[in-house]
Amino acid sequence: MRDNQLVNLRMSGLDPKVRWSSQSFEAVRGMVARGLGYTVLVQRPPVNLSYDGLPLSVLEIEGEVGVSDICVAYTASERPSLRLRAFLDFCEETGAEKEREAGRNP
Repeated sequence: MRDNQLVNLRMSGLDPKVRWSSQSFEAVRGMVARGLGYTVLVQRPPVNLSYDGLPLSVLEIEGEVGVSDICVAYTASERPSLRLRAFLDFCEETGAEKEREAGRNP
């Protein structure tokens, strides 16, 4: 995700200076809560607190942010659950909508 987010930031005219990185979502949030920098995350927890109980500020990104490909894998020997099927349908519908929008705004 890091490389993808860096591309999105650079496409927006930003050139972040990466000092630290971690594969741990909560470690990154903890570093931000301690004032060591900022991060761009692709998910949002239900609370704006780090595990240490320190407050975090969340800002939504405005404007275009690029695209991220996702891959869903499941066993072919079992039918997808209703929840997985709903998620796959949502992804397909959202992707088709984005493609239609891109066709209107090349």
